[in-house]
Amino acid sequence: MRIFEPHIHMVARTTDDYERIALAGVRAIVEPSFWLGQPRTQVGTFVDYWSSIRDYEWQRAAAVMIDQYHTISVNPREANDEGLALEAVKAMEPFLAHPRCVAVGEIGFDDILEQFGDLTKAM
Repeated sequence: MRIFEPHIHMVARTTDDYERIALAGVRAIVEPSFWLGQPRTQVGTFVDYWSSIRDYEWQRAAAVMIDQYHTISVNPREANDEGLALEAVKAMEPFLAHPRCVAVGEIGFDDILEQFGDLTKAM
């Protein structure tokens, strides 16, 4: 069976994990750009991360016959620093034309309660 995994963070996984998913039948994946768990402080940290996904991760996947694609994004948590987020959006341009870049964006919210009221009570 051929399986396509549309959202997997392999940049945070070992090469053994690539081998395991290949053995399970995964033949293509999308590596979504994501928040790395700590604040980015300069646009270069975005560029370095996106470059890693674009230029390196697909090779780890290809070594086990998996076709890897990727996205680039500014996570909602990172967008709280509006100046840095705007710099990052401008820095995306060279990544957009790459044939393995299949999407731009990130979904979710961060720090929205003041704007929208306490939505958690309605859920």
